[in-house]
Amino acid sequence: MDSLRGIFPGRGPVWGASCRTPLSPRQGCSASCPPRVTSDRSAPFVPVRIPLAVGLKTGLPSPVHGMKGASSMWKEPGRPLMTLTLAGALVLVGCDDSPTDPPLDPQPSAVEVIAESAALTYIGAETSLSAVVRDDTGAPIEGATVTWSSSEDAVVSVSTEGQATAVSSGSATITATSGTASGNVTLDVIQEPDSIAVSEEEILLVEIGATEQLEVTLLDAGGTPIEDAEITWSSSDEVVATVSEDGVVTAVGSGTAVVTAESGDHSATVEVQVQPAASIQMDPADLSLTSIGATGTVTATLRDAEGAAIVGVPLNWSSSDEDVVTVDADGTVEAIGVGTATISAGIGSIEGSTSVTVSQTADAIELTPAELTLVTAGATAQLTAVVMDAGGTEIEGAVATWTSSDPAVATVDSEGEVTAIANGTAVITAQSGEATATSTVTVDIDD
Repeated sequence: MDSLRGIFPGRGPVWGASCRTPLSPRQGCSASCPPRVTSDRSAPFVPVRIPLAVGLKTGLPSPVHGMKGASSMWKEPGRPLMTLTLAGALVLVGCDDSPTDPPLDPQPSAVEVIAESAALTYIGAETSLSAVVRDDTGAPIEGATVTWSSSEDAVVSVSTEGQATAVSSGSATITATSGTASGNVTLDVIQEPDSIAVSEEEILLVEIGATEQLEVTLLDAGGTPIEDAEITWSSSDEVVATVSEDGVVTAVGSGTAVVTAESGDHSATVEVQVQPAASIQMDPADLSLTSIGATGTVTATLRDAEGAAIVGVPLNWSSSDEDVVTVDADGTVEAIGVGTATISAGIGSIEGSTSVTVSQTADAIELTPAELTLVTAGATAQLTAVVMDAGGTEIEGAVATWTSSDPAVATVDSEGEVTAIANGTAVITAQSGEATATSTVTVDIDD
């Protein structure tokens, strides 16, 4: 409970030291001296102590002695003069000599989020976010801690420092939280075209009615493709070629046209040449391969009705029997097995062909054993000959011709069986076509 100490002087002079200006009840206050009381009439000193609680009122215990109905004037330095009737009630704001509590730290009440840009126009684009934290009076709180989060990390990610980055097209809400208060901002990722590219710079169509699908790629400033972008297609000459809204080009007549793909301020063009083909010339018309694994090349030339070559057009190659021969997209033929097959090259309804025959020609003979010794007259031994083509593949069913350089020493039959006749040395030869191989036979008969 606070208290008031009053000194009622006997004469007009004002006693007491000066006092500090009191604070409000909420703030607390203190006084370094009692209030001053003045009187224009002499009166004995009457010390008074009045206990008061803050905000309460009480009457003075008694009038000033000898001054019934008199009034006293209370004055604080720096404050207006107040006159109080002693018989009246006195309301005081109490002062406490105890130390006042330090003011509480301001608490976050609202968060304002500010974005450099609310629209991100390409994947990878960044924008800086800032947050202003305010207390319940609206005053900013300096140094307040803020936590950042995104409602859609797959659309926009945000760092702990408030740096937002576009990840994919869409919208995301970025929230800044401080204590129990939060604020947010919505960021939109809308990819804007920066460049456009078409799958081909030029195409050649060699049949009326032939079609070609063009693919277009629209990129944002970060180089990321823009999905489902709206593309407008057009042809400079629809008598030569038309183009659909999906980018399908159709040959209409001979000539050249330019097809354009547009999106916003960006465009790309494709040169379309229509040159109808009339035939395909194959060279050679016939091809022979003489060993398994052997290769050859067939050339196909596309020609128009005037016989002019049409170059740069890929043809479709095929083999009528891939167990005999195969062919790749460049016309390279490879022998797989003995036989005959037809190699064809074509485009649309136009086709040319070459007949390919695969055979095996003896190129080498492997003869075993390479040396042989017989020690008994009439003794026999079997030689084996394997006939191979140039690729080293055995020629099934190949027949070898056998001969002996000296039948008086050793003979050999048509199956390659050697018979000892007399002491000496003979060379047995196996031959198939132009290929030959030999085996040395020594006959050493004991007496």
